[in-house]
Amino acid sequence: MPLSEQIIAEFAQAETPYKRFDAHGLYLLVNPNGSKYWRLKFRIAGKEKGMGFGAYPAVSLDVARACAIEARQLVQEGIDPCLARKIERARARREAKAADTMRALRVASLPDGTFELWKGRSVLALNAEEARHILRLFSEILS
Repeated sequence: MPLSEQIIAEFAQAETPYKRFDAHGLYLLVNPNGSKYWRLKFRIAGKEKGMGFGAYPAVSLDVARACAIEARQLVQEGIDPCLARKIERARARREAKAADTMRALRVASLPDGTFELWKGRSVLALNAEEARHILRLFSEILS
């Protein structure tokens, strides 16, 4: 019988963790401290694997079911959903780091003709001649 919000609310703590299955490998793991976690059991390349979707009630039944459907579609395509999620998170971290780096880069033109390039707390000060040389290089590159 599939789970419902009412049935989930009735799950109580026990001395040992226990599982209550919904459908197609999706289940709710209830721990002795009363916490409840959504998990999915699946097979890829003949091996049983599992992945988590988060804690209940922060992740609702409907959201957990939607995540399970997406993961099962990846399994049907022969893609390990755990590995796909790791790759996606790594890509997101790289993009966030690149965006932070770009925000941390600042240029200041001072009245005496010098420039300061700031990256985070590091500063590169260029005198007027060095600044003209850099500007010439950039204009050659951009034209």
